[in-house]
Amino acid sequence: MSFAVTAHRMDTRRYMNLPDGMQAPDVASEFERLLSEAEEPGTLSVPVAQALWQLADRQWHTYELLRPDLRSRVERWIQQHWSPDPQFIKCVGGIAAQLGLPGVHPLLEKTAREFSETQFGREIRQTLSEITPRFDDPYWGMRQPK
Repeated sequence: MSFAVTAHRMDTRRYMNLPDGMQAPDVASEFERLLSEAEEPGTLSVPVAQALWQLADRQWHTYELLRPDLRSRVERWIQQHWSPDPQFIKCVGGIAAQLGLPGVHPLLEKTAREFSETQFGREIRQTLSEITPRFDDPYWGMRQPK
């Protein structure tokens, strides 16, 4: 007997309507909630990526790195659901930049090479050039030189 997995679109309005200023533990709780839902079979990738980007933005504004376990889960989810869809890639570029996800860098580079002759490929390369100096540290540009 086989079971068909039905794709379902996640309601991302919850994440878009969260307050801009949140405490790091509250953002972490929202990441846990979202990832639990996103890890269910059949969840569509683009809406999840859009919601992750909303949370990544709120996390970035806490000026603290997301907990390592959650960074790993986000990175793993992106790797497992990788798609050369322009909407997905745009969200992933923002997520990776705001959370500091070095494991996403090779996927972005590969996709930029695959689409090198297109506007899409150029946009990915532009994103990479902006976040590559310190891919693992989203706050590198704000730090004082030593």
